[in-house]
Amino acid sequence: MPPKQQLITEAGNGTTINLENEETFYLKLQENPTTGYLWELNLSQGLSLVSDEYYPPQSEESKQPLVGAGGVHVWEIKADSEGSQQVTAVYRRSWENVTGMEDRFKLNVEVV
Repeated sequence: MPPKQQLITEAGNGTTINLENEETFYLKLQENPTTGYLWELNLSQGLSLVSDEYYPPQSEESKQPLVGAGGVHVWEIKADSEGSQQVTAVYRRSWENVTGMEDRFKLNVEVV
């Protein structure tokens, strides 16, 4: 990750960041797809997805993926339009109905 780009984690939930048009930032959230739970990410029209990667945890000794353990999901997001934009996400199993009790993430993005 380039050093000047912003990295947003769960701690940024409910906050606002400022970007210049065409600038990108990274969103990094904990995820455990082995349980069926995935982040369902939604971007407003003024934002676009540059990259989308899941990184499983690795054993310190063998550097092999740890089966059943959660890792992190990292998205690179680009500001395409000036104005107020938003990133929202719901942590859920795709086959289950939405109940309103799911973990949610929301980030406001002000693009100048």
